[in-house]
Amino acid sequence: MRYGEVLLSLPLEGPFTYIIPDSLEESAVFGVRVIVPFGKRQLTGYLVGVSDDAPATDFELREIKRVVDKAPVFTEELYGLARWMKDMYLSCTGENLSIMIPSAKRESETTVFSEPSSFSPVEHLSREQERALSILRERKDDSFYLYGVTGSGKSEVFLRRAEDVMGEGRQVLYLVPEITLTHQLAADVSARFPGEVAILHSALTPSERLRAWNGIKSGEIRLVIGARSAVFAPFRDLGLIILDEEHETSYKSGNTPRYHARQVAQHRAGVSGAQFIMGSATPSLEAWRLMKEQKIRSIVMRDRVGGGSFPRIRTINTLGEKRNISAELERRIRETLREGKGVLLFLNRRGFTYGYCCGGCGHTLTCPN
Repeated sequence: MRYGEVLLSLPLEGPFTYIIPDSLEESAVFGVRVIVPFGKRQLTGYLVGVSDDAPATDFELREIKRVVDKAPVFTEELYGLARWMKDMYLSCTGENLSIMIPSAKRESETTVFSEPSSFSPVEHLSREQERALSILRERKDDSFYLYGVTGSGKSEVFLRRAEDVMGEGRQVLYLVPEITLTHQLAADVSARFPGEVAILHSALTPSERLRAWNGIKSGEIRLVIGARSAVFAPFRDLGLIILDEEHETSYKSGNTPRYHARQVAQHRAGVSGAQFIMGSATPSLEAWRLMKEQKIRSIVMRDRVGGGSFPRIRTINTLGEKRNISAELERRIRETLREGKGVLLFLNRRGFTYGYCCGGCGHTLTCPN
């Protein structure tokens, strides 16, 4: 008689031990989903261990009812990642596995691959793009931050580097913060890598997601484009992770487990020996500090590929002003409106804490502790 160690998507750590019936011995292997009784319910669990040794218990063990999958749907690496998340985010391993694995029991008949588009690679890179690509090619196992202004051509550098890695026979993960960007990017790159691109995001049906999942796991899919949850894709040989628009808060999950895709991606890159490249025109505070401490190397791109002048920026000293809109700002707004033009007031605050500042002298109140 054999025994299976099963994790469940519950706020209970486990694993729970079940008897593997003789009829399921061949199919009950590490990495498959199984249906098990738990209290009065039938739940889907994740088989993470098989043993011939009976556990020392004073109660009767129950049997696994059936095996859901014909082949494993998660790997040792993903199981290790789920255990790492348990300590990192104080969440249970079974819950972590449950958000990684598609819930469908069979693949969809419809394809998940994007249709080819008319997009073609840029023929000539700018001097800054060439420099960035040269640095990325020289130090393949490092973490980098492509810190470039909007329009500096970061995306083309990302895709050229992805092309290099795929040419070596390895896989690439390209993370974007929103589903809409996923579709746009997938349409752009499918012509460059026909038949090798899959998209992963929450709008896919479970069956579509399972089909893409199995293609990635088999190595058939070599470039995965996706939103936050794509960071859990079951790569066979991951060589590069790209995190575009790194500053976006949508990379942080609002539900349990409350993981951050940037942290998970950084961990996966270290485990897989993959290069990790982030990019943004406005880095997050965490990334900015990592660059300042030289824990990740920054590559600065200051020029726009298509040319064009930058807007003229003036900083107005508002000390002594009695209201939020300064006299200078009010004057310029009125002038612009008289000319029949539009005005955009962009109120942005990057960070997570409030500051209390004296409007007269500019002193900022801070906690003495």
